[in-house]
Amino acid sequence: MAALARSAIRQRLATAIEAITGMTESPFIDDALVGGTARSNSDGKFSVTVQSSTLSSKQRQKRAEGVELYTDIRIDYLSNMRADNAVADIDSATDRGEAIIAAVSGTVALTNLHLDLLDLTEPQQIVDQPVTQATITYRATHRIGLQ
Repeated sequence: MAALARSAIRQRLATAIEAITGMTESPFIDDALVGGTARSNSDGKFSVTVQSSTLSSKQRQKRAEGVELYTDIRIDYLSNMRADNAVADIDSATDRGEAIIAAVSGTVALTNLHLDLLDLTEPQQIVDQPVTQATITYRATHRIGLQ
């Protein structure tokens, strides 16, 4: 497995998700996603962020081969929630999460990369906002270069 930068993994996932109709990458990430976009035009906004990375094993690290890591990748996405149609909007947000999983599983180039779905949260309404937020977490197995 050749080296693959963590930023390249983030970009691959963002590209796959943005290909879904109605999804747009936000300039905000993590918790700022909610504050930055919840007030206007938030439906379909998402962010992909690199979380922590750990060594995949206690291995000897060789410059020429790089080192194998597990890197957690977090996908946050927002969906509208109307007071007069909350049940349908929750269903729509849940379906959107499954569409994101299908896009990542079906279209992300897995060259030098292995992805495992770790966790997905159900859409939760953001306090005082007509928006839900949900999170999907993947674990990427990949190598980073040492030279």
